Amino acid sequence: MLWDKLSCFSFGQTVPATASTNTSSKIIDFKLNKGLDDQLRIFGMIKGAPLTSGTITCEVQHCDTVGGSYVKVADATLAGNKVIDIALPRNLKRFVKLVYKVGSTALNRAVEVWSGLVPESEVDGPLTLQNLNTPTGPEDLNVTNGNLV
Repeated sequence: MLWDKLSCFSFGQTVPATASTNTSSKIIDFKLNKGLDDQLRIFGMIKGAPLTSGTITCEVQHCDTVGGSYVKVADATLAGNKVIDIALPRNLKRFVKLVYKVGSTALNRAVEVWSGLVPESEVDGPLTLQNLNTPTGPEDLNVTNGNLV
């Protein structure tokens, strides 16, 4: 899965392990994202292995103004390493954010969250980052055979 920074709520955002805390994501202005279709999903994962203690709930919140009062329109609870995996709710207002809510029990570690709008979300394993500067194919090894391009 490739993450588009313009469509990300959280791009490696840290959520502390502290119990009963709320961490807000970046706000996405849906007016700037014209042409959003109902095939998109809001998807988010924590990096690394699943947690061994504590819970995180992820709320989708929206508002007409960037600085106004945001209202919950959907939520999801951490399952394995997925923080949220839902279809894009209908009739969202212009400004949308996610709020990561740690439950009354502290997490066993702070987590790094990656979340955004994606066309599909068939991810089952833990999130790992790929170093795109590491040679992985013939084009990275200076192979000049035209049949390989």
